Amino acid sequence: MKTDEPIYTLLSTGAEAFRVLTGGLRLRGPYRFHSVTFKALERRADGVFEPQAGDAPTHVVEFQAQRVQRAWYNLLTKVGLLGEEHPDTDVRGILIFLHEKDDPGLPRGIAGGDSPFTAVYLNRFLPPVSG
Repeated sequence: MKTDEPIYTLLSTGAEAFRVLTGGLRLRGPYRFHSVTFKALERRADGVFEPQAGDAPTHVVEFQAQRVQRAWYNLLTKVGLLGEEHPDTDVRGILIFLHEKDDPGLPRGIAGGDSPFTAVYLNRFLPPVSG
């Protein structure tokens, strides 16, 4: 968003503009509004399963071998980038963990009913690997 655009000027006035433009959502506590440019978005997915026919979902698969706090956001980014490239496709994300203790937990708000995100824990069905 360019800082000389009218919408930027309106949003920069603060929490009341946010409330009006979001249909009543309120910001709790102090916020700072600014524009952000995402320059380094080249990302590689561990794997993508695309249907060869029909309108079945495409699945972005990521593997996580250790606890990384940003793991779900990494998957969210890749699902979002693929969805942006193919907006008519139902893109879903699967995060495969070696062990459930490595799952930092879903970001608030993306879990529930028909969530497009799934966690898989290999330790639940594969025998442990001895080193």
